[in-house]
Parts: sequence; structure tokens; C-alpha cells
Amino acid sequence: MNKGVKLILAVVVLGALIAAWFGVRSINDKSEEPEDTTSLLFVVETDPAQLTSLEYEINGTIYTFAYADGKWINPADVHMPLDQTAVTGIASALTTVACNRMISETGAGSAEYGLDDPEYRITLKYSDGSAVEYYIGDQNIHTTDYYLTVKGSDAVYGVNQAILQYCSKSYGDMLALDEIRDIAADKVDKLVCETDGGTVTLEKLVRVETTDKENGETEETRVTYYVLINEAGEKTELDAENGGEIVDGVLNPVIIECADYYAEEAELAAYGLDKAVKLTVHYTEELEISTENSSSGKVKTPMQYVITFGFIKNAEGADTAYMRLPDSDMVFKVDVSAFASLF
Repeated sequence: MNKGVKLILAVVVLGALIAAWFGVRSINDKSEEPEDTTSLLFVVETDPAQLTSLEYEINGTIYTFAYADGKWINPADVHMPLDQTAVTGIASALTTVACNRMISETGAGSAEYGLDDPEYRITLKYSDGSAVEYYIGDQNIHTTDYYLTVKGSDAVYGVNQAILQYCSKSYGDMLALDEIRDIAADKVDKLVCETDGGTVTLEKLVRVETTDKENGETEETRVTYYVLINEAGEKTELDAENGGEIVDGVLNPVIIECADYYAEEAELAAYGLDKAVKLTVHYTEELEISTENSSSGKVKTPMQYVITFGFIKNAEGADTAYMRLPDSDMVFKVDVSAFASLF
């Protein structure tokens, strides 16, 4: 190959590389640009602050939420403790719906899109008396979008499947459940369980153990252990690990379900809580204090936290355990196997 041909090939290759570089740069520049939302079609665009109720239907089950006295409620059960943040998020999402494109100008009631019998029906009502209702049908298997239409319109749109996370939650998914107090296990001094048969106590203690070293000196070690005292006053020593597991079990009970989120006094017997077992957690907490001269500091303060338990015999004759927290109307079905030695 002569030098002229080689030179021509080199120029061609160089030109191709330069073109490729500019092409990649162009693509990268475009990817760094902010997403263009002007092409989105806002088929529902309303003010969530004016919303008085929202309702969605999933496969024949209707979930309704009403906004009253500054909070969201279930109008059919005003005692239901709804997670206000969760419902507010749903309200915000469902009042502004942007679709990717219009699929068809007609066909709102068509079986082709699953809109003749839509799987999801959403109804929004506002303080001025107006209402918006829209439906979501089948999924497009190619784009993964869902078909959507608004009541009063014959057009069909494609909406991102992410919308389903806002209209597929049951009441149970949005309960704001009471939580046990956050107590550090190493701050617990003892557990006292008062039963019909007497009192069971688990107490944390520390002893100093002395060991001889090779050089003739001695070494002192502080060892944590627990003593379990049953109703008869009999004592059983537990090491730090076994005693700590009981404490952890009490502080982090395994909750099977919320059996009743508003248990009235007359209903407590159904959970054995009319004859409740009282379990008191004794612990120490450092509290901030201020003195007369405005100086501040921390002081170790003994604290108590009382949890009540009830037991009901099931069909097999075994005990089903229920738990109630202080100042709470909720009853939880729990697994107490981790601290059964206290009962």
C-alpha cells in the first residue's frame, strides 16, 4: 500500500472517530438535560387542598376517605387510626394525573382497553361541590402503561403503572398503629410481671470477679448477669445472653396483627385483658435538668413503663396472647415465647 492510500485511510478513520466523539457527546448532553414534561397530558389537575373526599374501588371493594376537622378519616369508622401522611400522599397523587399519551379519541367504554368493566375506579370530591371520576383498565403489555379514561370524556390515555400504588392500598395498609416505647435494653434494670399466681421478677445485677494473672497480680472484671425469681421466691441465675434475650423480647415483641384498634372496656374480656397481667419495665434514663443558676446537666432518673397482657385459650387449648400499651385503645395479638418465663 502506498503512502497516499495510507494517508487517505488515516484521514477517513480520524474523521469517523471525530464524528463518533461528537455523537456520544451529543447523547450525553441530552441525557443531562432536565426531563421535558411539556409532552405530558394532565388529564386530571386539581387542587388537593380543596379535596373533601376521595374514593377508589378495587375489584368491587370500595375504600373511602373523608377530610374533616383537619384530618383524614374513614367515614364508616371514625375510630380507625389512619396514617395521615400516607393518605395525604395518596390524595396529592390522585388529584394530579399526567398521562404519557392519548391512545384513542374514542373507546372510553371499550372492552379492548378493559374500560367496559374497569379494575380501578377513582372518585374525587371537592369543597365547591364538584367531582372528578376516572377509571383505569387493562395494562398495555408492550409499554406497561395502563389505559385510563375520565368520566365525561370518550378519550383513552396511557398512564404510568406507578399510579396503582396510590389506589391499591386497603385500610389495613394505612393504619397508624401505636408503638411500644423505645427503651434501650442496656438501660433496663428489672422486669416485674404481676400475675394471678404472684409476681415474677427478672433483675439485672453486676458482680466483680477476680482472676489471678501469671505475674502474681489479680485482675477484676465486672460481670453482668440476671436473676429470675418466680412466684414461690425461687431464684434462677441467667447469664447476660439469656437474660438479655428475655429483655429484648419484651422491648421488641413479635406482633402478629392488630386484633382491635379501638377496644372498648366491654370488649377487653374477649382478649383476656379484663384480668390483665401487668408487666412493668424498670429502667434508668438520663434526663436533662436545669438548676436555679441556669446551668444544665443530666441526671440518672428511674423510670417505669407498664404493658398489659391477656391470654385466651384457643381451640387446641393453647394460650393466645394479646398485648395493650399504656394510654392506647389498641389490642395486638403477639408471640410471647421469647419471654414466656415471666408469666
